Amino acid sequence: MTSSGKQPGLELRSGALHGQSPRRSLSLLIPTLERVAELVGDLPRLQRQRERHARFAQTWSVLQTADAWKRQLETITDYAEQDYDRLHELLRWLEANPSSNLYIRQLPIPGIDTKWIDSRRRTLITDLLQRIRGGGRGADFHAERGLRQPPHRIRMRVLCPTLQQQLGGLEDIEAPLHQVSALSLRPTRVLIVENLETGLALPELAGTVAFMKLGLGVGVLAQLRWLQDARAVRYWGDLDTHGFACLDRARTALPSAQSILMDEATLLAHRPLWVREAEPYRGPELLQLTAAEKLIYECVITPGAKRCAWSRSASAGRAPCTRWWKRSELVLGLDGARA
Repeated sequence: MTSSGKQPGLELRSGALHGQSPRRSLSLLIPTLERVAELVGDLPRLQRQRERHARFAQTWSVLQTADAWKRQLETITDYAEQDYDRLHELLRWLEANPSSNLYIRQLPIPGIDTKWIDSRRRTLITDLLQRIRGGGRGADFHAERGLRQPPHRIRMRVLCPTLQQQLGGLEDIEAPLHQVSALSLRPTRVLIVENLETGLALPELAGTVAFMKLGLGVGVLAQLRWLQDARAVRYWGDLDTHGFACLDRARTALPSAQSILMDEATLLAHRPLWVREAEPYRGPELLQLTAAEKLIYECVITPGAKRCAWSRSASAGRAPCTRWWKRSELVLGLDGARA
């Protein structure tokens, strides 16, 4: 191998390939990482990364080896200076106060609030604290950080005037789950609807309460013991994959739950309302669906499926109310049950 050229910080070599001629090879030797970064215009970023790594390593000795947290370091390198400072101070504070029981907005760190700690930053914070503390990763961000989580709130309408009287006339209620669970209501019928507007459009119904907009969190209804004695529990959701996923969880919480207007006839009758589902459900298998429900679920999730929707959905909230009411009266056994 012979050298054919040289520049400051670079060395260009040429020579026979494996000792054979006339084919030859060329190689460019770049002696330092700094020179590589300079050539590709990334030297400022490399310097910033080293400075930030040094500051973290000075604060937490377990982070001295950059390779151990390379992915997180890459993310931190691209943070704006203000966000980087916030992250560093937040980690210091959480390490020093592992059981503060404060809400995120109560943390005495400038610039830190619930909007700043979004889902991506929560993952970064969790990964870094796991390395700093050497502990396992828990399922709940707030509990693992020693923070207080805002109470889970649910929206409920009391559709029965008699039941409303037990609540001082309240009909539309949004309150923390534990407060709703403490109520002494005894409804005979329970409606669970996926969409808020659908629930708001419901008429008065004797002995009935309705829950709205719970989504995949519908399983919390298992904590409302006063629902267990209801004679009828019905779920009405969108005719898409997420609607059936919510139905599956609703039935896990309340095993007697039956679906209404989530059948093939309803789907085909509302073809003009079909829209393509941008992100179909991809979670655990839905084990609580009936055979008929599974058929519709497979139709809306499988491209090219026959007879149904070809991965499309029809929104429950847009089905005509008069048609829904006539059918739901029969399904619920509510003939003459309007209050």
